Amino acid sequence: MENYAYFYNSDNGDRVYDADSMTDWLLPFFTTGVFNGQLQVTANDNMTITVSGGYCNIAGKVKHFVSATTFDLETASGTLNRIDNVILRRDY
Repeated sequence: MENYAYFYNSDNGDRVYDADSMTDWLLPFFTTGVFNGQLQVTANDNMTITVSGGYCNIAGKVKHFVSATTFDLETASGTLNRIDNVILRRDY
């Protein structure tokens, strides 16, 4: 069994950290999801949606979307109910 202590200055190269070290450190503090009040989705009047900027955490990896992004929606069926989803996915 290995034990880790984060984050101390290296003493002659005895401590090496990488991105996975930071991920391991963040896991106990945050659940996967969008940070409170971030990445708000707004329906526009022209078959588009806008997702505001913000932060999300997916399995210990944090992504910062600096500015709002607008997405085009396809035309809905004339007879079926419509549900649109915005999904964030971690790409390894």
